Amino acid sequence: ARTPPPTSPPPTGFHSIVGVVYEDIDGDGAQYVYGGEMGMAGWTVNLYWDGRVVASAVSGADGSYRFDNLGTSTWAACVVPQAGYIQTQPGSGTACGGAGYSISITSSFASENLAMFGFMLPQ
Repeated sequence: ARTPPPTSPPPTGFHSIVGVVYEDIDGDGAQYVYGGEMGMAGWTVNLYWDGRVVASAVSGADGSYRFDNLGTSTWAACVVPQAGYIQTQPGSGTACGGAGYSISITSSFASENLAMFGFMLPQ
């Protein structure tokens, strides 16, 4: 049996991908905090690079998550769905079969890239 070639580590740098997993009460695909659409804790968000998961984060008490020390490359942020919820944001994403974000980081300056995830309970 042939041993597969080692996979290279993802590039590191001074960029971040941050966001919130929130309850989208009205299902409009946007977070409205003043309307009671608060973050949800305990949701897993996976970070993909070169077609594989390279990091995972669990949303905190306020629904927030973050991935730091990312280099210039193309990344994907995708949330792991939970039973009973319907995803509303992104409505038609660019990664993970439309359920996530493909984010190309090309800046030579530090950047913070936003990836929000909205979910609602069936009405």
